[in-house]
Amino acid sequence: MIITLERFAYFEDCTRGKLTIASDEFQTVERPWIKNPLGPGGVPRESCIPDGSYRLRDWVRPSGANVFIFSNPDLGVWEQEADSEGVAWGRFLALMHVGNTVEDVVGCIAPGMSGGVHHVSKSRIAMDRILELLQGSEHELVIVPKRAR
Repeated sequence: MIITLERFAYFEDCTRGKLTIASDEFQTVERPWIKNPLGPGGVPRESCIPDGSYRLRDWVRPSGANVFIFSNPDLGVWEQEADSEGVAWGRFLALMHVGNTVEDVVGCIAPGMSGGVHHVSKSRIAMDRILELLQGSEHELVIVPKRAR
């Protein structure tokens, strides 16, 4: 399944978007975009991941939480550090997980059922619904800026 994240607001302190999965829509909050001068991918742990197409699959955190993990080596985003083959400018462990504010994510995406200027609401409910919709299979996530389709 192809999932779309349309980013509609790039603020100094966060990035906001609308995530569409089939007929369900969710709001998202991420870190602001910060270009990495060493290569693609944005600044690890400080920036949202770059616009583009990603492999998206379910993943279990060491805490036991079910989340989703992104990868696209051409955009400087790997699943695990070992996958980057020692490239100094890349990033890894870019996830979609529960979180309501930008402080809850470090280079990840937090979904919510609704949102305000700098936050999303009911993130746990949104994540549970996303897990139900995607049911453990691999998908493609396409991230685009507003009106870029």
